[in-house]
Amino acid sequence: MFASFVGFIKKLLLLALCLLAITIGGLFAYENPGTISPVVFGYSLPNLSLGVYLTIILLLGVILGLILSIWGSQAKQMRLKMENRRLRKALESDQKALGN
Repeated sequence: MFASFVGFIKKLLLLALCLLAITIGGLFAYENPGTISPVVFGYSLPNLSLGVYLTIILLLGVILGLILSIWGSQAKQMRLKMENRRLRKALESDQKALGN
């Protein structure tokens, strides 16, 4: 029950972050109507407003940050599981050595 509530809160926060990024991007687009055509790795991107590019980069940054934080927490969880397994094996071998 608690885990599903936490999952719901995480999804709600992700939605709020994305909406905030889109809102900020919309403000950038409104206040920066000039168009640009950036060159990335030798390829020219379409001629769009600066605000659109800022919105795209902002959204990519939010999504990349969330992915990296989830990846880091998953790696930490895996390390803890491995440590737990190692400690259980050590406990079992100690119990066998004591004859319990």
